[in-house]
Amino acid sequence: MAKWIRCPKCQCEIDIVDMAPGDILTCDGCGAQIRLPAKKTAAPAPKAAPPPPLRGKQTALFRKMSGTRAPGSGSGPPPRARRHVPKKNNTPLILGGVVAGVFVLGMMIFLLMNKSNNQALEKEQLRKQARIEERIERDRVIVIPPPGLPWQPPFVRKQPSLEKKGDGKFAAPDSFEGGAEAQARKDMDKAFIEVEVDSALLTQFDKLASGRRVSDIVKEDYRWMVCIMARLLSEDETVARSSFSALRDICLKRNISGKEDRFVNPIKMSLFNSKTYRAGIYNLWGVTWFPRNKQVVAGWDPSSPVQYAPIDPEDADWEKILRKLRQGGGFDDPNEPGGQVIVQLRVMGKPGWVKLASFLDHDELSMCRSIVKALNHVTGQNKELPKPNTKEAVKQEWEYWLKNLPDK
Repeated sequence: MAKWIRCPKCQCEIDIVDMAPGDILTCDGCGAQIRLPAKKTAAPAPKAAPPPPLRGKQTALFRKMSGTRAPGSGSGPPPRARRHVPKKNNTPLILGGVVAGVFVLGMMIFLLMNKSNNQALEKEQLRKQARIEERIERDRVIVIPPPGLPWQPPFVRKQPSLEKKGDGKFAAPDSFEGGAEAQARKDMDKAFIEVEVDSALLTQFDKLASGRRVSDIVKEDYRWMVCIMARLLSEDETVARSSFSALRDICLKRNISGKEDRFVNPIKMSLFNSKTYRAGIYNLWGVTWFPRNKQVVAGWDPSSPVQYAPIDPEDADWEKILRKLRQGGGFDDPNEPGGQVIVQLRVMGKPGWVKLASFLDHDELSMCRSIVKALNHVTGQNKELPKPNTKEAVKQEWEYWLKNLPDK
């Protein structure tokens, strides 16, 4: 077990476990000569003559490396020294590590936030692009050159969009927005045309529209339709609103639908305040629809029914005829879908009746019953309507009867 003394000069601790009292040792720290105290019980031995000093390298480091001892240090193993080293202050190192850790953590948080922000920005850019593409697709207006201009393929012109709400539906401004005519001219450019109408007739219409007498306008739609077209762009809110309301009710009355498979009114009064919407409706109806359907509108007048040209049953649009039968309506009113079919059947004569009877194997029983009703009306018969188990028999009966019917 080690036994230590402290050097009185440098305070270096020296192991003396293998040394005898009275030995002289050299401090490895400062080189001082230290004599161990002798025991008091025995007289000190006569001092032996010191051996001749060694020449050359006699430093403590040399003696330690060579295994020799300093003069008077005895024959035991060299003492071991333990230097007293003062404790170091690690506070700056700890503070530096903390600061470095905070910096690294901050950089990581910054990079993560920056990456998250970049991803959010990319998503927002994609959403904006989708909204732009959706608006472009939604706001396309097919512009057809009016009669009289050289023919050219239909072209597409974009119009400003309405505001889209959170539920995905479009909303017009809360108040009436002027400038519909300027917007319509801008959208159509050179293809824009004004609806021509007699000034005296337009004055009468304005009185009805200013008085909000929409029902009176709808009652004589064949008379006021041209005025409605002209006043869709009116800057007078009351006149414009009455015109749009009348057009909406006429679509319902005449079964003018925005969809083929079911009735959808193409006029949306909820968007009336938007100049963009009113301009688009005028360009669709006043510029495109009305010029093509003037004769149809004139046929709404009960005092002058439509005169149909001879119709070849093989060239007739039977899909449209069947659709009108499905819609129903009085057979005696030529302004109703059913009445229009009766007029066409009478113009086609017996070949048309035979063609209509060929559709009695239709999958829809209701359609077969409508066909029999039309045939009964046009031929003056009162044959039984088909049932699920008699449909084929009814068809055969009509085909046989019409085959033997004399030509008129």
